[in-house]
Amino acid sequence: MKNQMNRIFASMLAILAVGAVMTACGDSGADNSAVTGNAPETAAQKDDPAAAYGLTSEDFGGKEFIFVVPGRYAECGSAWESFDIYSETETGDIVNDAVCERNAWVEDVYNVKIRQNKPANESAASMMKNAITAGDNVGDVLVESFHNLCSMSQNGYLLDLKTVDSLHLENAWWDQGAIHGVSIANKVYMATGDLMIIDNDATWVLMFNKQMATNYEYDLYEKVDSGSWLFDDLFSMARGASTDLNGDGKMKADDDQYGLVTAYNTPEALITAAGVTLAVKDQNDIPKMETDLERLSAVIAESGEFYKDVKVVYGSDFEKSATIFQGGRALFYSEVLQCVTRMRESETDFGLIPWPKYDAAQDNYYSFVIGAAGTAVSLPSTQTDTHMSGIILDAMSAKSVDTLTVAYYNKALTQKYMRDETSVRMLDTILESRIFDQSQTYLYAWGNMYNKMVSDLKNGKKETASAWESILPSAQADLEATIAAFEANSH
Repeated sequence: MKNQMNRIFASMLAILAVGAVMTACGDSGADNSAVTGNAPETAAQKDDPAAAYGLTSEDFGGKEFIFVVPGRYAECGSAWESFDIYSETETGDIVNDAVCERNAWVEDVYNVKIRQNKPANESAASMMKNAITAGDNVGDVLVESFHNLCSMSQNGYLLDLKTVDSLHLENAWWDQGAIHGVSIANKVYMATGDLMIIDNDATWVLMFNKQMATNYEYDLYEKVDSGSWLFDDLFSMARGASTDLNGDGKMKADDDQYGLVTAYNTPEALITAAGVTLAVKDQNDIPKMETDLERLSAVIAESGEFYKDVKVVYGSDFEKSATIFQGGRALFYSEVLQCVTRMRESETDFGLIPWPKYDAAQDNYYSFVIGAAGTAVSLPSTQTDTHMSGIILDAMSAKSVDTLTVAYYNKALTQKYMRDETSVRMLDTILESRIFDQSQTYLYAWGNMYNKMVSDLKNGKKETASAWESILPSAQADLEATIAAFEANSH
């Protein structure tokens, strides 16, 4: 979880109150205290700027520090090409310029040159695997999807980050929820946090039409804040909003109003929102295929009955779903957070909320991350200077807290994406509630059980707890094979 978000949210409210904007990259004379929330520098911090983050500067003699990052062959396509690690120059875009500002600070404090290697004709994973196999050096750090990194980690291509003494993963700028989610036997081969924002973009969210919610007298923010936002509310509100506008007796995407429009991954979002995880870890961080099968059966049955109702839910075409919502003909829109930024031209006033709880007994809201789109950092097994790598990754992540992460929130506020302060507070809740189930299709997919859950939900198919129980041994066998691979290929 991104533990810096509360501080950043407070900073963003201050920005709203005074109408301030992010300082452009390179404007070293500007006062950023209102944005960053940092106290004035102490004498020690002036001597060593890294001390402001609890770090120590070090001179690396102008050495290049190279990230291998996804290009147009990113796993989910060019829309997920890396943009949050490196920038050659300022462009006026506040996220781009925040990357520039962060990197310039790290280069100055540590005397390094940050560069990227973005392959044009293959994935970043392929480039790194080929280089490791050939004994070549294409970069110091690999940025890739969780999916690809899970595959690489169990095949011996990556280092266990816990073995890098100079890298302090316990720091607040590393997402502790993600680290716990992807670790096995306390080995961590990938990490994310404030260093990057593509993992934010890959988080599945709910947008809603504010005017329509008002018309139906739905106070969604109050429900979320009171902890009473439940599956039953989502289902009943969506059903109530679905309307055959032209009265022809048929629900058609070009003419009518839907309760929920969506792309492909809403079944996964519903499963995650209910807090259902197939892989449960023991005290030694060893996952086992253990879950509440009665709850699992109920969640899939009830969600599937809703999801398959074509009079209420439209999910056949992700582009048309976006068009329906942008045109004001849907109460809810289910998509990745990146799609919030695609709402710039829409006149529909929309808000943002987390996925609901399955029932009132559930303690927290939970959010799903698409492991094929969300990215993390890792170190190749052939890495020769782990000391430098750990220090630079920590420094870049720390500096991202008051540059890149603030810019991400600021962009959402100031460029007509999210339209109100409360939605930004909801964004806080969403990003802090993300969980990673290692059995997900785009992580390890043990026994293909998760994929079957998703398929059953999409098709409204009901399975008993005993039916799910019969699949567990195969999934557990796959899980144990993964652990054995880690033990055989660990670095």
